[in-house]
Amino acid sequence: GTAADIIKLAMIRVDRALKQQKLAARLLLQVHDELIVECPAAEAGAVKKILEREMEQVAALKVPLLAEAKSAAERARAQALQSAHQEAAQATRAMRARVRDEETAAAAAVDAKLPELVTALTGGLLGSDAAERNAAQIRQWVAPAHEG
Repeated sequence: GTAADIIKLAMIRVDRALKQQKLAARLLLQVHDELIVECPAAEAGAVKKILEREMEQVAALKVPLLAEAKSAAERARAQALQSAHQEAAQATRAMRARVRDEETAAAAAVDAKLPELVTALTGGLLGSDAAERNAAQIRQWVAPAHEG
């Protein structure tokens, strides 16, 4: 399709520009919409500029083509950052699950002790049935706040 034609044209343009500039860089590989170029570190800046320019100007479309060139070191750093971000997100999810579990356990413990607490707070003036009714009313008041 069109994308394949565009990347083929970009490969031709990049290869031609590298040769015109008499750079040691060489086009190694094309993977989907990426071009992999091998070059000496001293040429990296010039090669990046050529890649971006040639890939962005390969076709005149209503929507601009954007290209971003990265060195292997930059790509490795980006991958390391992405891995660290994924690990942090996983740790955050695990921590949230643990907090939810602890909140549920704490709420269950309070719920189980509620009749006893009502009895203690009323100085034993209420019988166990009245204490349980008061505890049930407190549960109804607290439940909406706890669920939100």
